Amino acid sequence: MNKTTRELGIRYLLISDPKKRIIKRFGVLHPREGIARPATIIIDKNGVVRYVHVGKYPSDRPTVQQVMQALAFL
Repeated sequence: MNKTTRELGIRYLLISDPKKRIIKRFGVLHPREGIARPATIIIDKNGVVRYVHVGKYPSDRPTVQQVMQALAFL
C-alpha cells in the first residue's frame, strides 16, 4: 500500500494515468479538454466491468445509492 492510500484509508487500487492510456481505453477522454470526463467504473475481481457511469459535465456523477446498488451485485 502506498503513502496516499494509507493516509486516506483507501482499500482499493488507485491508478495514475499521466499518458492517458487508461482514460482513452475506457472512452472517457474529453475530446476538447484533453482530460478525463467524470467517470465511475466498477470492475470486479475477475477484471469484468460491472458498472459504468460517464458524466457529461464535472458534477454529473452517480449518487451514492446508485454506486452501492452496483456494488451489491459483486
